[in-house]
Amino acid sequence: MPDEASAIRALWDAHQRLKELGWKEPMYCPKDGTHFNIIELGSTGIFEGAYRGEWPNGSWDSWDEHDAYCSSIAPAMFKLFPEDQAKEDARWKAGAERFKKWMDAGCPSEDGTELPPAERADVENTR
Repeated sequence: MPDEASAIRALWDAHQRLKELGWKEPMYCPKDGTHFNIIELGSTGIFEGAYRGEWPNGSWDSWDEHDAYCSSIAPAMFKLFPEDQAKEDARWKAGAERFKKWMDAGCPSEDGTELPPAERADVENTR
């Protein structure tokens, strides 16, 4: 990489490839203490990490085999552990199914007054 522009293009290409591999920007990480993998700029490893505190004023914790680190600087990217990603995928799928059912029912109001009683009960059971 002979110059800054070349280095920035390489960083962009790496970022895009990591997204293809399931990595996401750190602002989308769980904020409930869940552990996940992180990548930090300036490091060549993948470490376990978590977000601690109230967003956006909390901090990032990371661990290697021997030490724990705390930082107010976000990692470059994060990725859920496979079992947590499977749970998240299932949660999104269930939400999409509820939304489709709601749309198919004509987008009833919260109290369901736009639907006949039988259809209203069916939609209410999906909330």
